[in-house]
Amino acid sequence: TTLWQRAGARAQASPPDHESALADIDRAAKLFEEMEARPSFARVLRDRARVLRAAGRTDEADGAEQRSKAIAAELGLKDFAP
Repeated sequence: TTLWQRAGARAQASPPDHESALADIDRAAKLFEEMEARPSFARVLRDRARVLRAAGRTDEADGAEQRSKAIAAELGLKDFAP
């Protein structure tokens, strides 16, 4: 989760460092997926979508968001909007 937290800090910095944030998010996502930590994986994908959108990469953001919402729906996560 340290990578994930650092990604958030990098994305919110002034100016934001989207590429470094995405690198951290991608490493965290890989770890969560390997550990089969699906709730965390869904949430990190949601954050990946937010950073991609902020970086102007909307097509990639849409894909990450759809995947995160699908996992969240499957797991019944309450912190995802319908």
